[in-house]
Amino acid sequence: MSSVGHEACHASFHQTSFKTAPWFQIPFGTSDNLEHALAEGFQMSQPKLGMSDISLPSAQENHTQHKLTFTSLPEDAMRRKIAETSLCSLYTGCKVTGRSSEVPPIVDYTNSQGSRKQIRGQFLVGADGKTGIVRKHFLESTAGIRQEAGHYTYEGVWIASNLKMTLPTPKTHPEFPLWQLGYTPEQVYDLFWPVGWHFCAPPGKPTAAGRFGPHADRTWRHEFRVYNEASGPIYSEEQLWEHLMPNITLDEDPGRGVAFGKTVEYPRDCIEILRCRPFKFVHKCVNRWFDKRTMLIGDAAHVFPPFAGQGVASGARDAHQLAWRLALLLQDEDKIDKRLSLLDAWALERRRSVDDAALMSKLSGFACNNRPAWWVFLLARIVKALEAAAPSLWHRYDTVAATERRGFSNVPGGFHLQPYNGGVRLAQIHMLSSRGGDPFLSDNLLRRHGTIFTLLVISDGDKEQLASLQGEAEAAINAASFARAVLSARSVVVYATTMPVDDKPDASTELFAPAPPARIKVRDSPTRLACLCLREGLPRVGVLPVGIEEGTPQIMALKEI
Repeated sequence: MSSVGHEACHASFHQTSFKTAPWFQIPFGTSDNLEHALAEGFQMSQPKLGMSDISLPSAQENHTQHKLTFTSLPEDAMRRKIAETSLCSLYTGCKVTGRSSEVPPIVDYTNSQGSRKQIRGQFLVGADGKTGIVRKHFLESTAGIRQEAGHYTYEGVWIASNLKMTLPTPKTHPEFPLWQLGYTPEQVYDLFWPVGWHFCAPPGKPTAAGRFGPHADRTWRHEFRVYNEASGPIYSEEQLWEHLMPNITLDEDPGRGVAFGKTVEYPRDCIEILRCRPFKFVHKCVNRWFDKRTMLIGDAAHVFPPFAGQGVASGARDAHQLAWRLALLLQDEDKIDKRLSLLDAWALERRRSVDDAALMSKLSGFACNNRPAWWVFLLARIVKALEAAAPSLWHRYDTVAATERRGFSNVPGGFHLQPYNGGVRLAQIHMLSSRGGDPFLSDNLLRRHGTIFTLLVISDGDKEQLASLQGEAEAAINAASFARAVLSARSVVVYATTMPVDDKPDASTELFAPAPPARIKVRDSPTRLACLCLREGLPRVGVLPVGIEEGTPQIMALKEI
């Protein structure tokens, strides 16, 4: 991950400027909100253009190879995955011009050589952004699909910039005052461009700023709201410098307790503007997610203000939860149109997920756009006190944790069976196999044999009970006559709360159980180590999935979420 971004240690809330002490701070990697064995994190990355050698199919008929130029960042990583598989082709330099057919979708386009072409598929997925052609030209006029106000109303014009820093040195800037106080170039950078992500509330312009991208790039995202945006033209770079320079003009270093005796600016000639332009930030979501066989994901379906980093994250969730449903529909292509109710459930679940993400964005946006009232400061102190004094109690009432545990179990009309608590998310723990080997994450229990679904058999570890439950599960699958790509006897995974002690283990049945803490190798920072701590008096790695009582055998049908 260090090649695409760096891990932010906290989000800080300030008044006026990020150079002031934060009045509230949210640490990352030290809580257990997501109930993950791996610590939760906050990855700051930003796609950018650059140079890289990638060979991919071209849009020409003979599919000759050509080079693309992109840096080794998130988009580049995805393009490389496409290049590695025979199941997907990437056509670049093309322009979509129309849709000749809705069912099946046929899209007209011109390729990189200017030739008119068509491409046909069973589905058309619009992932082409908030102004993309799929929604704006194909669905708005024919199906009435449009973006409307979402979970909360927000609209504002912000100037968003990407900046790149170079380090001043005694050689390049011999008159810089901090050399006399013993500062190194790296210490100067860390002082003026503090780690983490920062929200700055009035007095002053609402601001969201922080480091992003690989740490060695020394890049900084700086966004601030423009008031009276309708009063005249916006001169982005001029207003950027006007807003930025007071933030990077210091007269002391509070962390070291050093007073400079005069104001010191970070050298302006060490700041390069990579991008700077105004954006209109809103929160919207489509009134419908699909029509017939054309559907929308990502910014084409929803847009967020930049207060919680939920735009790309929600787009990834859209795609992930759509993929297995499309795989199900494609099992019998003659019955696709009769089974589109699968997409109705997907749309309901995606709307719930977008609304949950919007709530996080709303809370951060409120703290950023409004001068904190006295009760906000009081609430912040109460929250921090509860987290410190009674972490298990706080976890029980933590809205983020509750939302994660709930998953889609309370979505009426969703895919899961609500009477059986279907749709809840399982905790992530470290596992061991009865066949030996090192501990691994429980994520790897799902789709071990490539089927769309996994059937998880849960027991207390009794050998006879395990055999009975596994036989029952396999018999149920065989009786249901699923397509083998959907669910088969190979899809059964046997989980026990404890590994049975047996001098002669059954080699034909692989059993999985929680790994003892002593077997887990932690190769990361102290913040990640904190996520292997005790919760409610139990080792974190031994916590059972939510809703499953220890010693109670159950069979639950799960899918990858």
